[in-house]
Order: sequence, then C-alpha cells, then structure tokens
Amino acid sequence: MNYLKKWMINYNDYVIIITLKTHMFLIYKKYYNYITKTVDYI
Repeated sequence: MNYLKKWMINYNDYVIIITLKTHMFLIYKKYYNYITKTVDYI
C-alpha cells in the first residue's frame, strides 16, 4: 500500500511536469509565430 502511494505521487509529479512542458512549448510556439510575423512586417 505504501509503495503504491509513493508511486502515485511520483506519477502525479511526472504528469504535472509533462503538462507544464507542453504548455511552455505551446506558449513558445505561439510567441515564435508571433515574432516571425512581426519580423516579416519589419
């Protein structure tokens, strides 16, 4: 039981990290597109 709880905590941390990285990547992509568009205008 203790092992399972420990594993669940690790799993949750892992999922949180993955989610954060995905969000960061999407935000980065959005900004990257925005920056390239503005550079095109200049």
